[in-house]
Amino acid sequence: MKYIRPCEIIHNKEFLREPVHDTFKEIKRLSSSKIILRGEGTGRSTLLNYMESKKANTKQPFIRLSFDSAGLGIEENEIFTKEFFEHYWELKFSRNLLGYIKDYYEMTYYSDFIKYSDFVYNHLKQTIKFINESLYKEEQYSSKIFSKKEITGEVLDKFKKSMNIESVELGIDSFDYINNSDELTQKIVSTYFDLFDRTIIGADDESLPQVWYKTYFKEDSELYTFQPFSIEYGKNIEVIYNIIVKRIEEYNNSLYEESKKNNCFYKPFPLDWLDYDTLNLLVTSTNGNIRLILDIVNELNQLWELDYMITQRMIESSIQNVTKKQVTRKLQYPQPKLHL
Repeated sequence: MKYIRPCEIIHNKEFLREPVHDTFKEIKRLSSSKIILRGEGTGRSTLLNYMESKKANTKQPFIRLSFDSAGLGIEENEIFTKEFFEHYWELKFSRNLLGYIKDYYEMTYYSDFIKYSDFVYNHLKQTIKFINESLYKEEQYSSKIFSKKEITGEVLDKFKKSMNIESVELGIDSFDYINNSDELTQKIVSTYFDLFDRTIIGADDESLPQVWYKTYFKEDSELYTFQPFSIEYGKNIEVIYNIIVKRIEEYNNSLYEESKKNNCFYKPFPLDWLDYDTLNLLVTSTNGNIRLILDIVNELNQLWELDYMITQRMIESSIQNVTKKQVTRKLQYPQPKLHL
């Protein structure tokens, strides 16, 4: 069974809408203007993509931005000053914001924002070229340095006025991964939060407790409080059953169409192994990690293709293999750290 990206799943037949929409409504009822979604594989990315799509072209849009997790390969020094990093992330932030406008307000983008996009693209290209050339050149950046919110604030204000928007919300998934979990980067990007009426960030940092309030001070000493929110539907056996069934049904449909096309034998992947005990085992073994559960189903599918049967031993073995791989991955790679 294929992996489906969160931005695609919300438009596919495999999407189980109700639990995601219910979670969306729960978040809407929260009073806090700063929310943190924690937990890997809980459906966080799917939720943020759903919120963006659901609220696009309304009076209260939700803008979901993403930033590279790969490190820039440079650190703060005499050449790469704090102001240079602020300049770089201002260009990245404004470019992503313009990308959102292009995706959901295409006519407005080409009539009112294309000049901003070209301007930002050219300066970002020049900035990245300077970073790359710094490997064999030691010289100061001589082009214009943009300050935080200089372009972004103007673009956002123009967007709100041109679309008669009442409020704008911001979502950033995997916030603690940005630029290889760099502390300075997180603090720079966090200064943009006050441009929005509400900010929701996602974090995988396992050092955060389950029920957690985190405070930090900006340079102007304004206090921010993040309210934690856990997405729990991955621990609901009925929800997991329906998610798996929808994936298997679409897989079987594609298998059937392929068999018809090639005039070959067709045998659907079974559903009868999905009893309560097995579903409960999947949920408890993964702590409701939907991504891991689907990885286990995929492994079972591959084993089933060998002899067309699924046994309890196969299920337990697949759970062990997939969860062990997750532990190995975490040991092999640096884990994200939230510095706010």
